[in-house]
Amino acid sequence: MIKIVEFSINEIILEEKACSDLVMRACLRSPVTPRRVTGMCSSRDKVFVILEACPQDTPPPVYRFALLASSANDEAEIDSQISSRYYAGFRTIGSFTVDNQLWALFAYRENEGVQE
Repeated sequence: MIKIVEFSINEIILEEKACSDLVMRACLRSPVTPRRVTGMCSSRDKVFVILEACPQDTPPPVYRFALLASSANDEAEIDSQISSRYYAGFRTIGSFTVDNQLWALFAYRENEGVQE
């Protein structure tokens, strides 16, 4: 079964840390059925974070909303930021645009080092 956590985009912009913490709390709400983020989508003014159950012995990553690129049209900056964050241990879950800025939800797990 999935769980959907809905945010106002304005809420994320004003309180990105609090919204990120809310995603973590939703994942850890039940120790019997912990969850992890498996996707994200957005409408004009809402973001929907999709959670699914995960094995109990798998700790969820840390989730964080953050500005990805100062211009949603700057493809080189977007590519560079996604790559840079990936090599720092962050996976990009999804993104949304606000006033031509690109925001994203990232997942970070320390023990998931990038190997080449």
